[in-house]
Amino acid sequence: LAGAHTVGASKCFTFANGRFDRIYNFKNTSKQDETVNPEYLPYLRKKCPLGGDFTASTVEFDTGSQFNFDNWYFKNLEKRNDLLTSDQDLFQSQFTSGTGTIPISLPGTSGSP
Repeated sequence: LAGAHTVGASKCFTFANGRFDRIYNFKNTSKQDETVNPEYLPYLRKKCPLGGDFTASTVEFDTGSQFNFDNWYFKNLEKRNDLLTSDQDLFQSQFTSGTGTIPISLPGTSGSP
């Protein structure tokens, strides 16, 4: 049910800290997760700076439309602009291959991601 992440936000500690760190020390490599879009990375690091309060700082799941239930979440996945490793893993998985690009149509949208 990854599409539920089209609305809302996540605390920095869920994707930028400890074993969940995607933007500073992915899998203890001192590098970012290579599945994160390099153009999106500075935004994430600005929102969750090293030494910042990762329990208070939040980042929207669906940058630009976090208050709307629309298909931008899937567009962001295609661009690798996502917060959670689990979302990107599901999107790129051989078991769900092709399902990440299913055209969806909601009232007032263009119809496909």
